[in-house]
Amino acid sequence: MTGRSDGPGDLGPDGWPADSPYGPGQHGPPPGELYYRTATRRATNRLAIAALVTAIIIPIIGGIPALLLGYMARSQIRSKNQAGKGLAIAAIIIGWLSVAYIVAFIIAFVVGVVSSPEFLPRRSTSGSADPQDPAGGTGRPYGI
Repeated sequence: MTGRSDGPGDLGPDGWPADSPYGPGQHGPPPGELYYRTATRRATNRLAIAALVTAIIIPIIGGIPALLLGYMARSQIRSKNQAGKGLAIAAIIIGWLSVAYIVAFIIAFVVGVVSSPEFLPRRSTSGSADPQDPAGGTGRPYGI
């Protein structure tokens, strides 16, 4: 026989042709039975979860720890073939956005302080425009 069944009498006890070189596990279930195969689940990297939680819960100051955890998680995910790559990437993106926000805030603060009138040094003039100044802008009392 060539592996084809000519009738119900040619099938073996497992529902496959008796002279088939292949077993039932290689072709699927016997006729009439349902066959479900569960996929193997990869464990989600815990560092990726921690990175995303840090990036979301502590948005401003958590940017740098989220970056560190995210990059470490991505490295572990690659080496151990774990799940959670999207979580790590999301944490890295949020972390970089937090760092950019902090840098923009610092730049705006410095520009605001430098451009304020109180920050600029006062210019000395030869004459005083203040009529109450008896020294005439010399800085000495009573012009002495």
